[in-house]
Order: sequence, then C-alpha cells, then structure tokens
Amino acid sequence: MIFDEADFTIVIETMNPEESKCLYDGDHIKPWNVTGPPSIINLKLEGDKLAKFDAFYVWITTIDIKNETQSQFFEYKGRFELANHELGIALSKNMLVTLSTRNTSLAQQDARELLENQQKSDSQAETVPLPLPYKTDFELDHRYGLTEPEYLTPQFGYFEKSPDPLWSGRTVLVQRVEEPPIAWCAGNHPIALMGYGKDWADAVVETSAAILGDARAEAIFVGARIESGGCKGMNTNGLFFWLNFKSNIIEVSTSLDKVTLLASRNWKLESDRYYDISLWLKGQKGVFRIDGETLLELNNITSVSAPGFVGIGSYAFGKSAFRFFSISLAN
Repeated sequence: MIFDEADFTIVIETMNPEESKCLYDGDHIKPWNVTGPPSIINLKLEGDKLAKFDAFYVWITTIDIKNETQSQFFEYKGRFELANHELGIALSKNMLVTLSTRNTSLAQQDARELLENQQKSDSQAETVPLPLPYKTDFELDHRYGLTEPEYLTPQFGYFEKSPDPLWSGRTVLVQRVEEPPIAWCAGNHPIALMGYGKDWADAVVETSAAILGDARAEAIFVGARIESGGCKGMNTNGLFFWLNFKSNIIEVSTSLDKVTLLASRNWKLESDRYYDISLWLKGQKGVFRIDGETLLELNNITSVSAPGFVGIGSYAFGKSAFRFFSISLAN
C-alpha cells in the first residue's frame, strides 16, 4: 500500500507460481498455490486518516499464460463507492487489482495509447544501446500524467515523480514508502536500477538527493557496477557511494547491505537539503564527490570490476528525493 496523506493506492496480486516461474523462481520463496473459484475479500478502511475516503478507482489486470490474446492489462473499471467504509473484491488466479483514491483514468488511457504507439514503433526499429551521456531531471509530462521514472526501474520501494517538497515550481523523484511492504522478496532498502551496456564499467553516475524531514531512511546512495536486481538485489555486489545522515559519515561499499566497506570518513550532513553526488569509476580507480568536492578516492578497486546496472536509492525505508540522475562514460 502507498499512502501519502492526500491519496493512497493498494495493489493485490494473485500470481500462480506454476505459470509464472520466470517471475517467482528460487529457494527464497516458500511453496504456495492459487487454485479454486474466485475468492471474495473484504477491505475495510479504519482510523482517522483512512475513514475520510469514500470510493476507489479500480484497474484490473488478468493474465492468461496459455492464451495471451485473452489477457487484459490495466483495464480501468470505474469508480466504486464504499459501503460503511468497506469494499468487496472477487479475486481469481493470475490477477492484479489496483485500487486508488486518485482518479488517473483519463491520463492512464492517454498513456496506454502512447505506449501502444511506442510499441508499434519499437517493433519496427532496430534495438540500439541507450546513447550516453544520459540525463533526466524527472520533469512530469502533464500530457499523459505518467509519474514513473523513464528507464529507472524500482526494485524495492516506490519512486514517483512529484512536486518538489523543498522547492516550488518543479518536480523531482520521491521515494515514498516508509514501512517495509509485504512482498515475495524481502528487501530493506529502496533501490531503482537502470539497465546497462557492456561498456558501463567505466562510468560517471551522478544525482542530486536529499533525505526529507525526519524520514526513517538513514542514508541515500548512488551505485554502479551493480550485478543483480529483483529478488537477488538485496544481496547483490556493486559499488555504492553512501551519505549517512544519522551518523554523519560518507562511505563506499561493495554491497547494498554495507557488509564490506572500502572507505569512509566523517562529513556533516543535513536533512531537507540537496547534495550533488558523483561516483566516477575507471578501471580500479574511483573518485567520490559531494557538491563538486572530492572527498574519497580509491586506486585499487578489484572486487567489483564488471559492467553492471547503475542506480539510486536509500538505506532503510523513508522519504527521499532526487532532483536529477545522469550517467556518462568516464574519460
């Protein structure tokens, strides 16, 4: 569930593992099965913050593995009013139900048409690598109401283009989840990744980021040479440059859980303030900068050398904001 005081969204999933092994394969998930006729669940909104909502806008996705033409994706079903703060939902297997208090149906319809046109164009075009340098400032495209970041794919947490909470007149990318969600894959650190090219081992990855208020998030990071995403993401190797706001320490680690540290130093950090963060990698050398100042430098990075994903995120769940994200090849 995503809740930001003004609106909230619930996503319910009933994927059957026998028909979705590519999605949920591995020893980290306990066996389960989805069988039988549709099940009816009842949702009840309680408490002062939730009782004010009187309706949900509903989208349905149903996936037919054997006959894909019978599948439907994110079909808008309309507005459903609550009776005594309750709503009943019929669930069958291989189904995804999205309930939201925010009405984005028209924007989603426009976005769906845009996506269909793009897919037609993509099917006729030759696949080419993402041209570098690449930079996005997370400006919201108001024509379509799309709030997800382009190319950056959240693995844990929820990253959304939103009005900048620290500056007026622009949008930024905000990680909104403040509590670990119920998920098939356990993860404690929100992270969004961008797919990589074969020459991305020597790269410059930069962002401008802030911890918001008294957020539960302890740190923010920018990363490169990241091996894995998905369910393996929490144990992945990579190179991560951290700004720890609670301890006022900056550090470089080779894993998302910070088990192996390569370097660290004290540095005063403040919440509700953007920091320009730069990670420069070439061969075994790494240079790590904040606001243009070189604060850490390594000359013998041997444990993480292969090209991989690049990404941004935080340590522990809590609100953080990112003004831009960029990647270029290191000279």
